[in-house]
Amino acid sequence: MFSSMTIKQKLWGFAFLSVAFSAAIAAAGYWGQQQIGAAMSDVMVNSAAQKNQMQADMMHDALRADVLAALLAGQKSEADRGEDAKRITSDLREHAKIFRERLDANEKLPLDATIKKALSESGSSSIHIYALQNPSWVWHLQMQWLVRPNTLSSKKHSKQSSP
Repeated sequence: MFSSMTIKQKLWGFAFLSVAFSAAIAAAGYWGQQQIGAAMSDVMVNSAAQKNQMQADMMHDALRADVLAALLAGQKSEADRGEDAKRITSDLREHAKIFRERLDANEKLPLDATIKKALSESGSSSIHIYALQNPSWVWHLQMQWLVRPNTLSSKKHSKQSSP
C-alpha cells in the first residue's frame, strides 16, 4: 500500500498522523490537568478539615484542663482563688469559643458524604451537644468548686470515715 503512494502523499499522511497524535496527547494532558485540579481541591478541603479537627481536639483537651484547673482552684484559699477564677473563666471562654468555631468550620466545608457522616456521628453524643449549646455548664462546675473550697477532699474523707 505504501509502495504505490507518492512521497507527497506519504508526507501528507505522516503530517495528518502527527497532528492526530498531537491532538490526542493534548486532550489527554488537558483531561489529566483537570483531574489533578479537582484532586488538589479535594486535598485542600480535606487538609482544612483535618486542621480544624486537630485544633478542635486541642481545644477539647484545653477545656478538660480548664475544668481540672477549676477543681484544683477550689481547694485553694479564698485569696488565691480570686485570681485563678478570672484566669480560668477567661481561658474557658476562649477555649470553648475556638472549639465551637473549629467544629462549625468543618460543618461548612464541602466534604465527602462519608466524612460528613463520621463528623456528625462523632459530635452527636448528648453531652457534646449540651456542652456546645450550653457552655455555662462548665462555668457552673467551676463555680461549684470555687465557691465551696475543699469540697472534694471533705467528700473523700467522709466516705473513708463512714463504715
